[in-house]
Amino acid sequence: MMHTAALLKPQPVELITLEQVDLSPTPWRLIPLSERRGVYCLVDADDYGWLTEVTWNISWGSRTPWQQYAKRNVGAGRATVRMHREILIRRDPRSERFMAKRHVDHINGQTLDNRRCNLRWLTPGENAANRRPRGRVPSLESIIAELLTAHAASVDVGEVPF
Repeated sequence: MMHTAALLKPQPVELITLEQVDLSPTPWRLIPLSERRGVYCLVDADDYGWLTEVTWNISWGSRTPWQQYAKRNVGAGRATVRMHREILIRRDPRSERFMAKRHVDHINGQTLDNRRCNLRWLTPGENAANRRPRGRVPSLESIIAELLTAHAASVDVGEVPF
């Protein structure tokens, strides 16, 4: 017979491929950038609808070629628009002058983690100071595993059917 306490205790989440992750009961979603390569980015569920009205793909960092970003191309000149900037402009709009002098920083260093809580406006110098060596940036899989563990732990006891 299973004990009630065992049902309520958060269990560690095994790392699985992003294709296998079901975020539907959570406040986050994954957007595919390259299904062939298995590359996705993480966004808030509130942003998912408007973000998926267009197709996003991968861009690599110029100074950090191992980093990947979500981007799309617009207009006849195919200008690059990065997702993290679009999200922050929508959440925290600023003047053109302000935005021209600022970068959108990924607080945890993971450039595919485009949740609102992970984005902020910084000057180029501040942004450079937050740059991390490759080995110190958490993987998107580990971020999602931590989020799922915390989310499971926050489930209200009244919601557990027994």
